[in-house]
Amino acid sequence: MSQRKEWRKRYGLALGLAVAALLTRLILAPVLGPQGPYFTFFLATAVSAALGGFWPGVVAAVASVPLSAYLIAGNGPLRFGDPTDPAGLARFVFSALVVSWLCGTLFTSRERARSAEARLRESERIYRAIEESIRFGIWICDAEGRNTYASQSFLDLIGLTQEQYSNSGWRKVLHPDDGERTLADWNSCVASGGTWDVEQLFLGKDGQYHPVLARGAPVRDDRGRTICWAGINLDISRLKEAEAELEQQAVELRQSNRELEQFAFAASHDMREPLRVVNIYSELLVKAVGQPDRAADMQMFATYIHQSVDKLERLIRGLLSMSRLIHVEVERVPVSAGVALNQAIAGLSSFIGESGIRVIREVLPDVLADEGQLTQVFQNLLSNAIKYRRREGETFVRITAQTSDGKAIFLVEDNGLGFDPIHAQSIFGLFKRLHGRNYEGTGLGLAICQRIIDHHRGRIWAESQPGEGSKFFFTLPLAEQTLSAALTESQEQSTQDVN
Repeated sequence: MSQRKEWRKRYGLALGLAVAALLTRLILAPVLGPQGPYFTFFLATAVSAALGGFWPGVVAAVASVPLSAYLIAGNGPLRFGDPTDPAGLARFVFSALVVSWLCGTLFTSRERARSAEARLRESERIYRAIEESIRFGIWICDAEGRNTYASQSFLDLIGLTQEQYSNSGWRKVLHPDDGERTLADWNSCVASGGTWDVEQLFLGKDGQYHPVLARGAPVRDDRGRTICWAGINLDISRLKEAEAELEQQAVELRQSNRELEQFAFAASHDMREPLRVVNIYSELLVKAVGQPDRAADMQMFATYIHQSVDKLERLIRGLLSMSRLIHVEVERVPVSAGVALNQAIAGLSSFIGESGIRVIREVLPDVLADEGQLTQVFQNLLSNAIKYRRREGETFVRITAQTSDGKAIFLVEDNGLGFDPIHAQSIFGLFKRLHGRNYEGTGLGLAICQRIIDHHRGRIWAESQPGEGSKFFFTLPLAEQTLSAALTESQEQSTQDVN
């Protein structure tokens, strides 16, 4: 539609100029007299062709014929010639067509030049858009392999000017491990005329190395000779981060699979013992049924069966708790460690009361954690301290915390039986019980604690000596408000120290 509109405009202009030529000739009649009857029509034809091309010029010339004949034939207010002699009119028509062709040719050339310029501008805009869409843009090297152009975004990354980069400045910002390899590969690529595809690490002006994938190919002339090289620099930092994350997930998956294998083996092993007891004493109970003189034995068998079933039930509950933690996703939110400890103490109130152990606690900070899982960590560590307490004298368990470097370091300390420090790592394994089977438990409590703390990206460890009690430490990230308070307190302390 726009092209049709343009053509209508050009032809309308041609007709308008022909009419204007007639009016102008009438106005100039007193000056020109009978001389040059086609003068203004000739100019209208030339202008129409110059502004609209050959065919608008033809239209102006054709329209000029009847208008000019109006003057020549004597029908108008002036009589400039003999209407029976068409020679003058023929010369005008011929001249008008020639002028239309000449001006039309100039018009076409001018339009082609404008179109070419517009295409160049469009190509430049496309080029700029492509360059801006690629984070580190494009690069160009001459036939000898010397860089002649690098996108500004890439130069801004490494903090060099184009001149510095072209003068082998790129060697200074390449990672030391990439320098010699890159130079050798590039020289080989230039010599062979092959494509360029290599990953590199460039030192940014921020002091960090940034992974860049450089890809390019030779640009050849009609004879196949390389005239330059052109390519792109791709920012692959996100890809590398994704690869690292996938690798970490693969490591965690392998670790999880190993834990599952260990978990299944240990579970099947520990579940055999109570099942074996149930099987033995249920058979003895069956045999004793109906024998009045064995009522006491039957009661004993039933007691053993009940104890084994209870142990099996506790073992199953522990296994379920452990299984839920194998592939769990932890949502870490600001929680009060003090509230989590209160819940753990409330859940163990009867056990604490029966043991007579004294629970000592301090104010605990807010941390980023899952409140339910943090409660379980406190509960398992408290249960461990109560279970392996001394049988004489005063017993206690103390829960404290310190803050350092954006994290809280918790300590659950008791004055119980303690253990050989050689077992400081193994006690966090599945079904590990250092004090034998004289103490109730499944051997899963500390393993569950370690799994929870690992999921929170923290660390848990133990220190102890036989007969001197145990210390269990674990770390968690501080909540933002606690971290701010800790920083403020540290600054105030530093000011006091200076004063």
